[in-house]
Amino acid sequence: MADGFTVDRAALLETAQGINDTIGALEGLGFDEEAETGRGFSGLALSGLQAGYAGLQSAFAGFCDRWSWGVRALVQDGNQFAQRLGLSAGMYADAEQPIIGSVKNWSTPG
Repeated sequence: MADGFTVDRAALLETAQGINDTIGALEGLGFDEEAETGRGFSGLALSGLQAGYAGLQSAFAGFCDRWSWGVRALVQDGNQFAQRLGLSAGMYADAEQPIIGSVKNWSTPG
């Protein structure tokens, strides 16, 4: 449709796949099964000996905890968004096929 509404189903599916791939890349940070839920940042926390200062160790541990919850929320939202994009692509395909079929039948000389 040149002047009408169109949906690029492939773009919807590619976007959903890109989101899933980005979430999957968290596994590369060493979080494995926790990456899917956005958890695992607590593993970055430093011991008092590593930080060298108790205040720094405490502040960094708090940051890791807050960061973990923020990433978890983003991962969950991303998962939902990707799922909805995939469903939308399927719904457009399901709605489009009968229309294409009826137009072909209508335009075919009998």
